[in-house]
Amino acid sequence: MERRRPNIKVIAFRAVVVLAFVVLALQTWKLQIVQGDEYLEQAQRNRFRLQSVDAPRGVIYDRDGRLLVGNVPSFTVSIVPADLPEEKEQGVFQQLSQLLDVPTSSRDRSGDREAAIDWRYLSDQADYEPESHLQELVATGRASPFVPVPVKSQVSREIAFIIEERRLDLPGVIVEIEPLREYISSTLFSHITGYVGHVPEQQVEYYLERPGADYDTNDIVGLTGVELSYEEQLRGNKGHRHVEVDVTGREIQTIGSPIEPVPGHNLVLTVDAELQAVVTTALEEGLKHGKSESGVAIAMDPRTGEILAMVSLPSYDANLFVGGIDADEYDQLQVDERHPLVNHAIGGQYPPGSTFKIVTASAGLEDGVVTRNSLLFCPGTIWIPHRFAPDDPELAQPFKCWLTTGHRSISMVEALAQSCDIYFGVLAGGYGEFKGLGQNALHEYGLYFGLGEPTGIDLPGETAGLMPDEKWKRLTYGETWVTGDTYNA
Repeated sequence: MERRRPNIKVIAFRAVVVLAFVVLALQTWKLQIVQGDEYLEQAQRNRFRLQSVDAPRGVIYDRDGRLLVGNVPSFTVSIVPADLPEEKEQGVFQQLSQLLDVPTSSRDRSGDREAAIDWRYLSDQADYEPESHLQELVATGRASPFVPVPVKSQVSREIAFIIEERRLDLPGVIVEIEPLREYISSTLFSHITGYVGHVPEQQVEYYLERPGADYDTNDIVGLTGVELSYEEQLRGNKGHRHVEVDVTGREIQTIGSPIEPVPGHNLVLTVDAELQAVVTTALEEGLKHGKSESGVAIAMDPRTGEILAMVSLPSYDANLFVGGIDADEYDQLQVDERHPLVNHAIGGQYPPGSTFKIVTASAGLEDGVVTRNSLLFCPGTIWIPHRFAPDDPELAQPFKCWLTTGHRSISMVEALAQSCDIYFGVLAGGYGEFKGLGQNALHEYGLYFGLGEPTGIDLPGETAGLMPDEKWKRLTYGETWVTGDTYNA
C-alpha cells in the first residue's frame, strides 16, 4: 500500500490557523490582563459620570420687595461632545439646524436667517460678527468633552419632545430644563439690573481661575449691571451627582445620593419701582418737550446716598439678551447714535451746570469769602474786563444771568434758591474790588466734593469725570486759564 505524502498546503494552512489563534490569544491576554484596568477605567468613565447641577440664581427685588428679576423654567438643547461620534457629526448638525434654526457653520448663512449671538464670542466692537454655529461650538467644547455645550435656549416644548423622540438618531444631544432669567419690567431697570449670558470667551481664564469658584466654560454669568457686580452673591454653589448613561449619553439612573446645589442669595436694591416708573415718565415728557433724544434723571436720598431711582434714556429690553440676542436686533442697538446700551447716568460725562453752585457756595462759606447773608448785586448782565487790557471796554466780555432783568441785591441763601448765575460767577472769579475765590480754591473744593473721581457706586462702567485746572487746559487746548473759565465753572 502506497504511503500518502503530506500535503504542504494543508500543513501551511493549519500552521497559519494555529498562529492566528495564538496571536488572538495573546492580544486577548494583553487587552484583558495587561491593559484590562485601563480599558475598564475608560468604560466606566463613559458609563458613569459626575455631573454638575447648576444652582438657581438669586432673584432681585426693589426696596419694597417688588420682584424685578426672576427665573422661569426653559428647555435648553445642548451637545455633549464626548457622546457625539465624529462620523455622525454632519448628520446630527443638519437635523439640529432644521429643528432649531441654527447654522451648522459660519459659512452656512443661507436666506435671511441670522444666528442668535453667543455671548462667549461677544466683542464690544461695532463690527462684531455673530459666531453661534454648531461646528465651532462643538469644536471648542471638545476641550472639555463631558461638559454639555448649550446650543439654544428657550426651545419650544414641541421641539424639545421631537428631539427626545429622535434620541437614537441624535447621539450626544440632550434636552435640559434649566432656569432662564426673566426681567419683569422689561426696559425700566435694564441699566441697573443688567443681564446675564455665557462666560465671554476673552474672560474664560479669569472665571476658571477665580479662588474657590466652580465655573465651567459654558456657565451663565452676569455681564452688566448688578448681575455682574453681585455675581458672586447671586450665583450660588453648584451641586453634583453621579449618573449612569447609555450609549447615546442619555441619563439612565442616579448613583448614590446627590449633593444638592445651594441657591444664590436674593438681592434687595435701594431703588423704588414705583418711583422709577414715575421718574421715567417725567423724563420722557421732558425730553419730548425739550426735543432731546437722550437724558438722565437720578433720585437720591441725601441723608444716606441711597439711589431711589436711576433712569437713562433711551433704554433697551434686557430680555432680548436672554438665551442670545438676534443679530439684527443687536446691530440696531450698536449703531444707534443715542447709545441705548450705555448707562449714561454713570457712563456719560456732562457739564454739571447749576449743581456746581453748591461747590462754589461751600467754598465761599468755608474760606470766609462770604457769609450766608452776604449781599452781591445782580444787574442781569455784567462785563468782565480783559486781563491784559482792563481799561478797554471793547475787549470786555459779557456774563449774563438767566434772569435778564437781574436779581438785584441778593444774599447767599436767596442766590441758591434763585440759582443766580451772576452771584456765583462773581463769588468764583471776583468782580471789581471783590476778589472772589479764584481758580485754585474752586478746583480744590471741587476735589473735596469728589469731582473727577468715581463715586464707587456698585455698578460697572462708571467714568471718573473731570475737574479741570490750568494745567489741564494748557495741555489739552494749548491755552491759558482766563477769568471767564472760573465764572463758567
